[in-house]
Amino acid sequence: MVGDVEDRGTVFVVNLVDTKTHKDRYFTVIDETAVDCLGILRAYIKLRPPNVPHNRFFLNYRNERCTTQPVGKNSFSKLPCEIAKFLKLSNPSGYTGHCYRRTSATSLIEGGGDLCSLQMHGDWKSSKVAQSYVDQSMPRKMDVQKRIFSTVTEKASTSVTTDIGCMVTGSSQHLSSVFANCTFNHCKFDMGGNCNDLNASVDVTKCDNIEN
Repeated sequence: MVGDVEDRGTVFVVNLVDTKTHKDRYFTVIDETAVDCLGILRAYIKLRPPNVPHNRFFLNYRNERCTTQPVGKNSFSKLPCEIAKFLKLSNPSGYTGHCYRRTSATSLIEGGGDLCSLQMHGDWKSSKVAQSYVDQSMPRKMDVQKRIFSTVTEKASTSVTTDIGCMVTGSSQHLSSVFANCTFNHCKFDMGGNCNDLNASVDVTKCDNIEN
């Protein structure tokens, strides 16, 4: 209704009475850098004829002017399909009125919103539905993959130094060590002075039972 839309200068407040969940709610319309939302909304309000016999906010727009005929919920539910046709998307008939709710929820999650804010936004009593939007978010899945790869890369680049004992028997020097399921890449083994200052530089991968 006309009285449910309030212009407060820097924001429009839209009150929703008796919603799908049978609760009175409201949402806001603010300006964005790319789209002058407030300007568009004010321009639409100015197009309203003075002799409209009802208080419905949305009116049919034809021939560059608004008529007195209101836009019903069935017309709104068909808009996503018309938009899909205009954008030449595949299967445009699959874009129903539910797109409004789904697109809003998906955009919130992809914009960095958490589960709590999404549940409040959708007015869901259970977090199960809200969680499904989080699980299906492509940017979230990509972020998880990046975190996994960054952890693996960090561990792979970690340098580990291990002191290996050196045994001297008589006049011979013998170093023995067993490695299982390990990987060496460009490693340097320094046996120290007790082994006649023996230095060994090795480049071995996936080695088992290395003895020196």
